[in-house]
Amino acid sequence: MQVVNDQEPGVGRGPDYQVQALVRGLEVLQLVAAEPETSLSEVARKLQLSVSQAFRLLATLEAQGYVSKRPGKRYVAGPAALVLGHWAVAGHPLRQLAAAVLDRLADQTRESVHLVVREGLSTVIADVRESPQAVQVVSPLGKRGALHVGASGKLFLAFESPSLLEKVLAAPLERFAPSTTLEPGALRAELRRVAEQGVCLAIDDFEPGAYAIGAPIFAAGKRILAALAVAGPVSRLTSEAAARYTSLVRAAAGQLSAALGGDDGREAIQRDVKFT
Repeated sequence: MQVVNDQEPGVGRGPDYQVQALVRGLEVLQLVAAEPETSLSEVARKLQLSVSQAFRLLATLEAQGYVSKRPGKRYVAGPAALVLGHWAVAGHPLRQLAAAVLDRLADQTRESVHLVVREGLSTVIADVRESPQAVQVVSPLGKRGALHVGASGKLFLAFESPSLLEKVLAAPLERFAPSTTLEPGALRAELRRVAEQGVCLAIDDFEPGAYAIGAPIFAAGKRILAALAVAGPVSRLTSEAAARYTSLVRAAAGQLSAALGGDDGREAIQRDVKFT
């Protein structure tokens, strides 16, 4: 009798079946994507590679379009990586889990609703529900944003490791709208409030005349996985609407957190988050 094993070769069989050169290449790509403007020597040091190994891996990735070299011999993610990232966002499993929640929140608020994930030092729109109203905040699928502006970006800075904030503050903060926070001390104070409250209200800081109200989505281990936000024009944001949307966003994000094995958001104010 012939025994047929329909399992793909090596699937589930551990590191012995991994191609180490590919693993190293992916580690380099992940590092460059997470820390833009990384130099050759930094790649070698952080990944414990020789300079020649790091150079060959970077040259291969550059030839395939996955990294690009900028002036000063510093590397960033290339166009092929951006396309791959867009495909990954479009097929993100969180989109399926969150679809009904986004639909309901959009119906309840009649404003734009965003499901946002983080890639390196950027936020990325993983899914969106557009407002049915004529005046709206438009953020297409895959749109990238800075972490120091908007409700979602500040949620990642507030609940991720403090090292993420230090990377953001390593360069001058860019202004996007009249109320963009540019002073590091002021940003730290704002993030402290966000961490304590478990929700973020951003007004006129990521786009002129726009607001966003967001709450974190946690996975197991109280790790922030994504952010859920309602966005619209400031002209429609009354104090009553702000309070109502805050409650709705917090509840919706809590529902998704619970489904992912994280806390439902009620423990957010108890988090030991420090911004010195």
